[in-house]
Amino acid sequence: MALNVVEPRCDFTPGMERGNVVVESDVEGPYFQNAFDELNDPSARTLAQQYAAQRGCAPAWLNGNIVGPYPVNREGLPLDEVKGPNGQALPQTHPRMQPHRYQITVPVCQPIR
Repeated sequence: MALNVVEPRCDFTPGMERGNVVVESDVEGPYFQNAFDELNDPSARTLAQQYAAQRGCAPAWLNGNIVGPYPVNREGLPLDEVKGPNGQALPQTHPRMQPHRYQITVPVCQPIR
C-alpha cells in the first residue's frame, strides 16, 4: 500500500496562494476498504501539504473539506466525470465505469499574512 500525488489532476492559483492536491491510494479493488483507511489517515493530508509546499504554496495549510475518497477508473478519471462519445452518461456496467482505485482531493492554502 502506498499513497501517491496525481500531479496532472492537481491545480494551484497562479500566485500559489491556494490549490487542490489529489492523492491516490495504489490499492486496487475489489477490496477497497484498505484504500479508504489509507486515504483517511493523516499521512494522506501530510503528503498533500508537503507536495503543495514543494510546488511553492508554503507553508501549506488545509483549506476546507477534503473531498473523497472517490472512485476513479483505469484511465484515472473520477467516475462522475466519465462520459460517452456524445457526452452522455454511461451505464454503471460499462467497462469505463468500473472503479480501479480511490483518490481524495485536499484543498490547501497559504496562511493570510
